[in-house]
Order: sequence, then C-alpha cells, then structure tokens
Amino acid sequence: MSGDAPEIENPELGLLMGPPAPTKHAEGGSLPPEELDVFGKPPPPGTRDWSHRKGEPRMLAFFWCMILLAATLGTFWIAGRGGLISTESYRAAARGLLLVVTLGLAVIWPVIRLSQLRPIRESGVVVVLKDIAVLLVPVQAIVWTQLFLARWPVSALLAVTAAIGAWSLVAGGLVALAIGPSRDSAEPISKPAAWTLLLGFLVLAAPVASVFVGMQAGVMLQEGPNWLLASSPVTVIHELLRDRTGEGVAVRIEEQHWAALAGTGALGLLMAHIAIVRAVAGRRQAA
Repeated sequence: MSGDAPEIENPELGLLMGPPAPTKHAEGGSLPPEELDVFGKPPPPGTRDWSHRKGEPRMLAFFWCMILLAATLGTFWIAGRGGLISTESYRAAARGLLLVVTLGLAVIWPVIRLSQLRPIRESGVVVVLKDIAVLLVPVQAIVWTQLFLARWPVSALLAVTAAIGAWSLVAGGLVALAIGPSRDSAEPISKPAAWTLLLGFLVLAAPVASVFVGMQAGVMLQEGPNWLLASSPVTVIHELLRDRTGEGVAVRIEEQHWAALAGTGALGLLMAHIAIVRAVAGRRQAA
C-alpha cells in the first residue's frame, strides 16, 4: 500500500475521506482540487472557479444577525435582573444595545474587512454596497422597536438612525478606499495597519478632544449638548439618548447634535465619492 492519498470515488465525501481527484469541468478539461467547492463540485459552465461567489456576504449576514440576537437577549437579561423590567432599567440596557450596533458597524466590520484579501474582480465600492445591504436592514428593526420598548420619541430614533448611517458611510468609505479598484487576483490590502490607525483616529479624535476642551474649561462637559461627543461612534449613543427626565423629557435632540451628525455624514460622503472615482478610473484603465 503506497503512501499516496487513496482515490475517492464519491467527490461529495472528499471533505471527510481526503483530497478529491481532479474533476472534469462541463466545458472540458480537468480542474485541480483547489478549484472545487467543499463538496467536490466543479464551478458552473462559463466560470473558471468559484470566485464569483466568494464576495457574497452570506457569512457576514449570518454572524451579524447572531451578534444582534445575542445583544438583544443580553439587553433584556440586564434590564430584568431586578425582577420586573421598568422603562428606566430598559432604557439603560437599550443604550448599551445601540452602542454595540454602532460600534459593530463603525469599528468591527471595517477592521474585519481590512484584515482580509481583496476580492477578485470586485471593487471596494461593490463590496461595501453588498455588506451595507445586509448590515443595515436588521439594524433598523432594532432601532425602531425602541419607539415602543424604550418609549423614546421619533426625533431621538431619527437621530440614532442618522448616526448609524453616517458612521456606516465613514467606515464603508474607508473600506472602499482601502480595497480600491477591482483586480483579477486576490491580494492583501496595501498597508492595512495604516488604514486601521486612520479608522482609530476618526473614531477617537472627538471624545479625546472633548476631554481636553473640558480640562481647559475646568469642567467635564456633561451638561447641555456636546457636539464633540456626538461626533464619535463611541459616545454618540450616550450623547443622543442621555437621560433628561430631570428636565421633563426622556431625551432632547439639539441643533448641535444634528450639526455633528451632518458633519459625520459629509465626511462619509466625501470618502465614498473618492472611492467611486477611483473605482471608475480603475475600470476604465482595465478596459
């Protein structure tokens, strides 16, 4: 008996029994094992491999929904630790839930994308659009159920939606710029550490500046609206949904908040515009 791997008659069992043998493609010719899927099946006619499926964010959608489900269950568990769930206890837990959602979109998603190879034959703009479609849809269900669960006003939830959308634009623009135009081969993203540091600067610059402004004024800026705290995904949820029951309202969205959200959205649109221009230029050069 030789030391070579045994031949496999059924390629669907290749995952369990060993490496599959080269398979005949529908258009003729044999394919090496690495061009087959996990069940040993060849790609469909007209394609040379399975790269047309590698850019689909199916696993991203699955894991993102699992994260949202776990965060939602954790919210109810935290709110109900003292027995009955009151509006006040639920609001505190809901702020944490929305913070997880915001940081997931603004920090975790782009960091994961920056650590991966560039997709084959897809620009960064296309990749981001696919990801955003599966990331933002379930988020809306979480945000707008707080109208009944936390009893926050529509204006507050509109501001939260705007904040999540604005930081999705910023994170998506950064990812699209990092991936760049489409390529015919999977390559590592150029200087991922630099892109990650830029993301960290965008995320932390406003709250750090807020601390220094408060130190210069001799106080920590807690009273009244703070546009700096509304300009970071780390602090924006706390700033927008800060408890204002002492003032006779649940929350209060001020003009400074909307200005900060508009500035964040404008930055995201600028980054997205540059990424689109680069993608179009790259496509024209390839043609």
